[in-house]
Amino acid sequence: MYKWMYDRVVTEHSKKSKEELAQEIMALEKIECSDRCFANECQAGATIYNINELFSALKELKAGFTYEKAAKVYELMESAESSWNYIKREISAMNDNSRCNKVLEDFKNKVANATDSNDSI
Repeated sequence: MYKWMYDRVVTEHSKKSKEELAQEIMALEKIECSDRCFANECQAGATIYNINELFSALKELKAGFTYEKAAKVYELMESAESSWNYIKREISAMNDNSRCNKVLEDFKNKVANATDSNDSI
């Protein structure tokens, strides 16, 4: 790491309390876990499998049309479309620059609610 980068990070974080830093780390960890779950889901092959099966069925249909092949293509098309929509949703969420702030606010609200409920006991 360059010295100027290190100095900037130290300066930026020295202005924050330990609690604020802990909350930010937890918010970032939640985002990292979400991203890893998405990547694992994609790597697990469900989405890739569905789309590959659709392509194979389309090739079979092109080779010779039958109603059974067309029904299989239609069924696989719905499954592949669902998988594709899942990927688009997750990528869109990953590209949302404000999600760190959203997660941090959610975490702060949970802490505040837990504190409030403990006070009334």
